[in-house]
Amino acid sequence: MVAVTGCVFPQVKGKEDGRWIARYTINGKRQQVYGVSKEDAFLKRQKKLDELNGKHDAVNDTPDLKNGVLSDKHKNSKVIPPEVIGLMLSEWLEEWLEIHVRPGKALSTYSGYKNFVIGHIIPAIGSIRLKDLTPEIIQMFINSKVNDGNKSSGDKKMSLQSMKNMQIMMNAALNSAVESKHISNNPMKQLFLPNVARKEKRVLSLEDEKNLTNACCASDKIILYGVVIALRLGLNIGELLSLKWSDIDLIEKRVFIRHLLRRMEGADAVSMKKTALSVTETGTVRELREQDIPYGFFHDMEKYHRKCTALFGYSPDTVIANGSGTPIDPGYYTRLFKKMLNKTDIENAGFNILKNTFTVRLFEKGYNIGDMQRLLGFKESSRPIRVLKNISSDNLAASV
Repeated sequence: MVAVTGCVFPQVKGKEDGRWIARYTINGKRQQVYGVSKEDAFLKRQKKLDELNGKHDAVNDTPDLKNGVLSDKHKNSKVIPPEVIGLMLSEWLEEWLEIHVRPGKALSTYSGYKNFVIGHIIPAIGSIRLKDLTPEIIQMFINSKVNDGNKSSGDKKMSLQSMKNMQIMMNAALNSAVESKHISNNPMKQLFLPNVARKEKRVLSLEDEKNLTNACCASDKIILYGVVIALRLGLNIGELLSLKWSDIDLIEKRVFIRHLLRRMEGADAVSMKKTALSVTETGTVRELREQDIPYGFFHDMEKYHRKCTALFGYSPDTVIANGSGTPIDPGYYTRLFKKMLNKTDIENAGFNILKNTFTVRLFEKGYNIGDMQRLLGFKESSRPIRVLKNISSDNLAASV
């Protein structure tokens, strides 16, 4: 049997009766116990683990603490409160996510942070006690992310932006640990990010663009027309799958990009593994990101809408619909997209190759950087320049 302890935190959803939850994992299956206080939940979990390990002589009474030190009768106890031994990094991060992040942050932020914690931090350094965490340990961990990435998911290296986001998250978590008096200072203060080479971005050639468009239009899967829409409007997969017909002004022939569809963890207050599709506002919603739909393509979209209505027997709410009224999973749609790439003999690529191609087409038409930023939905004016700089001259020439 493989047993791993988890975080201890107060209930934040459901029955808010002051109880605390202590999690643990047995052979990969998450379990939990409840207590009237943090210490009570911790002790109940320890007793349960002792019982599972055949230690029926586990201490049943609560150890006495005097000025943070165990009393004599409990010095040899199998149950030691967290205040004495100190929290492991994994325990603190899970507790911090539930208490400090989940109640006050957007679900997308919580989900992204939890991905860092579960996918990267805990497997590498989660078993280290907070009090034993040093700048050198964290620096070696960060360096390993540059060199190896997340081997379990197949990622070779983390992107520069992911590295920055994880650094921000870890710094916030350890600052909270200082405020909660788990540690005296934040070891992140002396961290520096190694140099990370930016990955070269790819674009479609005009021939590949034409072949992909024709193949998607001819496909018996009507939802693949979304690839054409993303290519013509510069949408990423989350923007495409959350796009509604109500976001399209049929009179002015304009489209408003307001939302993102993503599969995120954290949909359930108890399960750490449960995920759900969630629609959130785009980062540029306040700037009212909008753009004109090319005249010819607008009529193609009208034909597509009539085709969807005839197929489903009603006018769907979302532009990319499956007839059941439920959102289309981005992971499923990405797999369909990659199959179309393979069918048209295009080298395997991510869905963002469509937005990269749209960026290059804007550049070719003479759009200035400000207009490109607005149409692409980038927060920073330097972003379109970085996209173009990260496309090799050979790749750029081949796209024309």
